[in-house]
Amino acid sequence: FLIINNKCAGISGGKVALQTCTGGPAQQWSVNPNGTISDIQTGHKCVRASGASVVAGSCSGAASQWTFTPAGTGGNDFALSVSPGSGSVTAGASTTAKVSTSVVSGTAQSVKLSASGAPAGVTVSFNPSSVTAGGTSTMTVATAGAAAAGTATITVTGAAAAATHAAKFTLTVGGPGGPALLSQGRPATASSLESSSFPAGNAVDGNASTRWASKEGVDPQWLRVDLGAVAGISRVKLVWEAAYAKSYTIEGGRGSTRRRPGTVRPTT
Repeated sequence: FLIINNKCAGISGGKVALQTCTGGPAQQWSVNPNGTISDIQTGHKCVRASGASVVAGSCSGAASQWTFTPAGTGGNDFALSVSPGSGSVTAGASTTAKVSTSVVSGTAQSVKLSASGAPAGVTVSFNPSSVTAGGTSTMTVATAGAAAAGTATITVTGAAAAATHAAKFTLTVGGPGGPALLSQGRPATASSLESSSFPAGNAVDGNASTRWASKEGVDPQWLRVDLGAVAGISRVKLVWEAAYAKSYTIEGGRGSTRRRPGTVRPTT
């Protein structure tokens, strides 16, 4: 049977027409080695071209010879996705997502990645910037400190020689984050203690009703807080107990070397 769109080709009044498939003699055909398609019952009529129509007629000549091409796979093609499909950051921070590609048909192609739709103050980069279909890339979305708060849709595009596909990534930018309190809860040591009721850890426990106190009448004294990692410090706030100190120095450094002292006077 010759079936097109769930209809069977059959002989009807010397023409070939699409009919409801019944399996009757008029719908039975033989595809022959010479490229002709003849009716099985008589073998005397073939499907042949006649102008813009297809008729049942003579089996001779080029008009009754057909070329058969196997159904292809649709050429080279790939799919592209972004996971997760969204991210939230405060201005000045960055987030990442994985861009994945896969082969849909044909052979794997080189896919070049790009992004569009990023608002002012937002940059998008890919590592690597090109992958072979089936591979992955890390997308980094970085925001400047001045990036405006809001939500934007970034289009991630993969372009290959035979196809182009895109996926969406939704970015939400919050306002600049407040300063992080680096010292709270970190290990603290001191040069001396007035008593066990005033340990060094009280200075960084976040409780305004507790404090560290050094031994009376012995100067200078010091308090050291281990931040646990290298950090940028933009502000130091001291809550000073009404005692006898006249001045103090803040030092910072990695370990016990490379210190940069600066003198700070208490304020009232």
